[in-house]
Amino acid sequence: MSSQIEELAPLTLAKAKAENDIDRHWTEVTYDGKLDSDVLVVPTHWHKHHDEMMEVLEGRLKIYLDGKEHIVAAGDPPMLIPRRHRHGVSVFEGERVRVTEKTIPAGEFKALFFQDMFQAGSPGVFKVFRASYDGDGYISLPGNIQLVDEVFITVVGFISKFFVAPKPTKLKRQSDVSADGPTEASTTTAGWFFSK
Repeated sequence: MSSQIEELAPLTLAKAKAENDIDRHWTEVTYDGKLDSDVLVVPTHWHKHHDEMMEVLEGRLKIYLDGKEHIVAAGDPPMLIPRRHRHGVSVFEGERVRVTEKTIPAGEFKALFFQDMFQAGSPGVFKVFRASYDGDGYISLPGNIQLVDEVFITVVGFISKFFVAPKPTKLKRQSDVSADGPTEASTTTAGWFFSK
């Protein structure tokens, strides 16, 4: 299968951990590195209400943080991305990578964001804006003025609610999926998260 963010099961629960423990919830993203696969690219954005902790489990990942490129490899310590700091990620084309993302504060909201973004297959532009609006994501616009980014997502994200499906209210778990897997694709060829 090509690059993917697991649509119906991106959340892993460590039930022995407290609900607010960073190690209880995480999402995992895998890029298979095959030459015919979509290349994972997450454009520059920021979050108002949560920090992210990115850890590369396999391969290498480019993390752009506040205008600087950091190459993080498997075995390196996790990289903290504080809230309100502009960041994005991309992979090395043709190189397999597996990454986990945890949030501070902890919770299921990040997995719900990914399920929301990809609930109907590849997200269109209205879905990206609406999911960002509902999911604490602010696209970094030229000029690097966070107030402008915030107003943009608030206005355009709200308007987008009239054109796309609403945010899911419940997180789907792997046990909710048939043995044959999800019925819709969870990758995109020209969307916000992947590019060919």
